[in-house]
Amino acid sequence: MTAISNTNNGKTATPQQQIDVLRLVGQLEAENMPPPDFLTRALSSNNNNDPAKDLLQGVWYLQYTSPSQVVLDTNDSDDNSSLSSNDESLVWKPKFAKEGASNIETKQFNAKGTVSAAGITVDTSNRPTQQIIQLSGDDSTVTNTVQVNDWCKVLVSGKFRPSPNVPNRVIVSFDTAQITLQDTVTLDLGFAFAIAAVIRGSKDNGWLEITYCDDTLRLSRGNKGTMFVLTRDPNAVQP
Repeated sequence: MTAISNTNNGKTATPQQQIDVLRLVGQLEAENMPPPDFLTRALSSNNNNDPAKDLLQGVWYLQYTSPSQVVLDTNDSDDNSSLSSNDESLVWKPKFAKEGASNIETKQFNAKGTVSAAGITVDTSNRPTQQIIQLSGDDSTVTNTVQVNDWCKVLVSGKFRPSPNVPNRVIVSFDTAQITLQDTVTLDLGFAFAIAAVIRGSKDNGWLEITYCDDTLRLSRGNKGTMFVLTRDPNAVQP
């Protein structure tokens, strides 16, 4: 929490700060990766009392966003810096990135303090960004809401299911995108997902790997090489 504080959701994090955070994240992931059956238990509609459900579902707050790999410029470091673009421990290499027939885009997205879905990019730096996960078997959904300012709110939502290839990955099919102005006028942009699905030949437009999860903190990696830190407490991190 200290490492990601005062970075505006990662937007103003220096390369050194990004690398420091990635090293801490890598340690947590290496030692505490969720068990292989974590997602199947969480999404099971037969057992609502499984602890995996309580860990995953409910309201989360996005506190930090950054690329999973820091690309350095020679001007970013000096002789005393610990920066290294050749540090293999900082390179995240996902398996089955395109998820077969889902044909999910995996082009690197430099997401410092921003989130993106189907071409819709929203600045999340120093803004209340909420993620709600509702678990209900095949009808499980994830909803991301960003309060851009006092008069504008962006909402993106869709269903998700476990990946058949990677145990801790969910495949997301976004179908709802809305911009609400002054709490009265709502613009529906869901057609952007429908158009993208036709072009791609699949409704699946992203995946997310849950690489660490406890009752206060969740770490995730996205299909565009983005690393996310989320907390239950909206005030757990200094903005």
